[in-house]
Amino acid sequence: LVIIGVRQVKKIYTYKKQDIVYLQQANKQLNDLKTFYNKLSTTPSLQDPEHFNTCFTKIKETKSSLNKIKDSIHFADNQKTIDSLLQKADEFNNNCNTLYKKVFNVKQISEDSIIMLKDFKTAFGENSNITAVAVYKGVLIVTDYGRGVVYQVNPENGKVSKLKDPKSLVKQPYSVGFGENKDGTPIIFVCDHQSGILYYVSGFGFKQIPGTDAVALGSKCMQVGGFSTYAYFVTEKGSNLYKAVNLGGGYAFPKPYITVKNNAKILDFAIDGSIYTLTQYVNNEDSGVTKQNNPYIYDIEKYFAGKPDKFSLIDADKQRINKPTLLYTNPSGYKPLYVYDSQAKYIFVLEKPTPNKHPGIAPIIKTIDISNIENGNIQDFAVDLSVNNNKEQYIYIIADNKLYKVKNP
Repeated sequence: LVIIGVRQVKKIYTYKKQDIVYLQQANKQLNDLKTFYNKLSTTPSLQDPEHFNTCFTKIKETKSSLNKIKDSIHFADNQKTIDSLLQKADEFNNNCNTLYKKVFNVKQISEDSIIMLKDFKTAFGENSNITAVAVYKGVLIVTDYGRGVVYQVNPENGKVSKLKDPKSLVKQPYSVGFGENKDGTPIIFVCDHQSGILYYVSGFGFKQIPGTDAVALGSKCMQVGGFSTYAYFVTEKGSNLYKAVNLGGGYAFPKPYITVKNNAKILDFAIDGSIYTLTQYVNNEDSGVTKQNNPYIYDIEKYFAGKPDKFSLIDADKQRINKPTLLYTNPSGYKPLYVYDSQAKYIFVLEKPTPNKHPGIAPIIKTIDISNIENGNIQDFAVDLSVNNNKEQYIYIIADNKLYKVKNP
């Protein structure tokens, strides 16, 4: 018993010594983070995207190290000490985020302006799965992938009506966009994973554009849009952006309009006469673009008449956009380009270049923080262009099977 007791005392002594070392390591981790943040917060010349990214990275690394140290510590009181250090790391995260918003004039969506127009699961059941939204000249459309329905929604009161589908073409509607008839009325385009690209004829219902289903193209459609009477779309492969021409009595078979190479993939696009593509590149030397620690590189590119046109972001702005997943613009060269970043939970607003104003360059002119809408995890968004005053007053957002209407800050 004496021997066992001695061994136990030695074991406790060893554990105490180990814990002292672990606590020293933990305090050093936090002190290094504190030193970095204090220098960043007091040195305006360091307050650029690169240093802010470093700040957030250091916080993540510090928290990861502290959690590993906590797992190694033997005594509960010492684990509580690590918990307090983790709380301080969270405080630095809040401080770094607050400073970032101040430096880059990030605008938060006002809580008072958030209106939930419709909770679709509550209204239509658990199988409802809202995937996309589009708005044009006051016409608001959403797609319900789960129920196989396309809805028109009243933007004032959220009242929903189902669009006619006499041929039962709508089965798995995934995305939606608008074109415009020659008389100025909207054309609704829908990408359906089973039926391909559909278009809506008022008074009749949906019709199908031939040759747009997954069997014909070898890949299902993903994003759809329009300009004038033309339909544009990309497939899951993403190597081509297709164009389908309206022949008057219906649409012709689609043809590739824009092709990207080097294993690139078009994730989304927006049209104002020119076409802007959100393109994903594999991060390797063959793609021609590299960025440390990211498997993919993202770029926004511009095409006019199907050919590449001069368009670029400012280098500092490129560093702020980490994982863009959605692109939006209204059909005007003088209205901005909206980019949703699923990592930052921001919508970046880019001013398009003109021959007389920063030609070829699209600077970020506004950053919208949408983290107070379902934690910023959105499926789609659209910006309404008012027919009354030509202003972009409202943003419609799909998140967690709910449709939100918010004021554009």
